[in-house]
Amino acid sequence: MAQTPTGTALTELTRQVRQLAGLLDAAGDQLAAPCGQTGTRAAVLACADPQPQTVAAVARHLGLTRQSVQRTADLLVADGLAEYRPNPEHRRAHLLGLTPAGQRTLTALEITQEAWANRVSADLNEQELLRAAELLAQLTHRLRAGRGRAVSRDRAESG
Repeated sequence: MAQTPTGTALTELTRQVRQLAGLLDAAGDQLAAPCGQTGTRAAVLACADPQPQTVAAVARHLGLTRQSVQRTADLLVADGLAEYRPNPEHRRAHLLGLTPAGQRTLTALEITQEAWANRVSADLNEQELLRAAELLAQLTHRLRAGRGRAVSRDRAESG
């Protein structure tokens, strides 16, 4: 089957997003390093603010495995930046919340990230950035809804 024009465009977008994701991960690590954190640790802290979340909810939000977020959360708890709190809706799935030290660290990280975002976006068009963000949100929704399976059901059933 030949790829459609939109399929080709999505393939190119995917290549660009993967490159961008790698660069954003590296930038996140550089931005978080002065606070003694990594980009992933900063992202998990941000997910636990302002409302504590389960590790599974943080993992879904970040598109990471629950196990990797659990390891990161455990490290944040061990460092005194986060704590596990009782979850009134689930006995075993505790909520991850920030400690006062975690809140101070997150605030410092956010200040650094805001300055970085302002520098990187200085000569870009706000409306184009918002349209790009909306398109990525639509693709995320489709993939989470199962439309991004590697093999379609029709093809799997006929093969």
